[in-house]
Amino acid sequence: MNRSNRSLIPKRSSIASERPSSLLKHPSAILARVALHQKSAAVIERKVADNTSDSSHDEGDDQIGSCFTSRFPLYGLDWTDLGESGPGTARIATSSYREDYKNYIEVIHGMPLFAETPGNGNNGADYKNKANITAWKFDKVASAAVRYPVTRLQWDPSMRYKAGFSIDRLATTSECLRIYEYETEAEGMGNNTITENSGNRYENNGEFKTYGNLTEKLCLSNSKIKDFNRMAPLTSFDWNLVDPRLIITCSIDTTCTLWDVNRGSGVTKAQLIAHDNEVYDVKFISGEKNIFVSTSKDGSVRLFDLRDLEHSTIVFEESPATNNLHTTTSVSETASHPLVRLAPSHYDADHIAVLEANSSQIIILDLRYPGQPLTTLNSHKSAVNSIQWHPRKNLLASGSDDSEVLIWDMDRLSDYKPHAIRRANKSIDPIIPVAGYNAGVEVNNICWDPSGDWVAQLGGKKIQAVKNEI
Repeated sequence: MNRSNRSLIPKRSSIASERPSSLLKHPSAILARVALHQKSAAVIERKVADNTSDSSHDEGDDQIGSCFTSRFPLYGLDWTDLGESGPGTARIATSSYREDYKNYIEVIHGMPLFAETPGNGNNGADYKNKANITAWKFDKVASAAVRYPVTRLQWDPSMRYKAGFSIDRLATTSECLRIYEYETEAEGMGNNTITENSGNRYENNGEFKTYGNLTEKLCLSNSKIKDFNRMAPLTSFDWNLVDPRLIITCSIDTTCTLWDVNRGSGVTKAQLIAHDNEVYDVKFISGEKNIFVSTSKDGSVRLFDLRDLEHSTIVFEESPATNNLHTTTSVSETASHPLVRLAPSHYDADHIAVLEANSSQIIILDLRYPGQPLTTLNSHKSAVNSIQWHPRKNLLASGSDDSEVLIWDMDRLSDYKPHAIRRANKSIDPIIPVAGYNAGVEVNNICWDPSGDWVAQLGGKKIQAVKNEI
């Protein structure tokens, strides 16, 4: 495999043993640009006692305190839940990053731990109310070996559930697009009454248990080269929420490819040369079946419509002109830096967050104003590695090499217009974080749970879930 895609995967690191249990609102002093280290210290003081763990913690040990430890350095991360089949139960997919030919995909089951509510029975634990979840117990339930590191993974957004049994799909990219089926048989779920024992674990005439099997069903590549060792790596993909038959992938060979993964062994519906250089990320616009955006080593963000692939719109392209911007809308002084990740908002489909390679800034774009950023978010002190919008609110989460996970309230974006069309005498205060915590480790990846009540961060060999109080 061509190893040039490794630049997209942040370097590995170890994780500190002290971890926070929840995100905290910033004090009002942050409005005066209080230093991030002051914020971090205040958050760390809120950690719960059982959130601490030894850095040598083995995968086979109990994973308590909302933390999971793998045997391997991790990179990929996605969180879903079990819908009606389990009140509050979580399912997380992750993947290893090893510079050899032995990598793994792991499925983690999360059992919620509940706060005690006096007078509700069940030993005071209201386990039917997801808002009362205070922590998670994570256990690995399935894994699959892969040859190369996974560049991205994602659960099927239309997963189907049956009482006590489910078959879910998981997609990954590396040298090809793979579709897995995850089957689980859960004891203590079904139509029987679920109670809570003193250990805060579900039981039904015994302890709750879940078993899983992860099986590869499809391996898709549109390359004319059939040798997996020589294929151009796929750098990312997105699973369409409106029409889950569709997945779009991007590659270092400058192309984007649309797949129908529900037809037979997988069918290529379209392929286009999207950029002048390697394509690093691709996403469908929220709520859209046909419109997607991509980023590239060429420093541009481009918008495409599957109904007319002969044309595209350059939403943003780094150039000397953009680098001469000032105030809060300025970007890096070096022109044509690669743009490596993007995230369309679920709350406002016109807004997109973009990451530049090795940059501490987050660029915010508005599709209605192509060519100029609305603003940049500047509170991180080292390279930002991951961004994700809240599934329901106008919040953006970011994780960085500075060990910070920050939450940004983006409601103020309605006050912004690109600098080029803003009145010269109109000054707008910068957007600053409203919550965050210090993970004690370089943060390589983050994701929200489907409700937005929890955010997970990944660094080194560990995944940590933190409750969102915003």
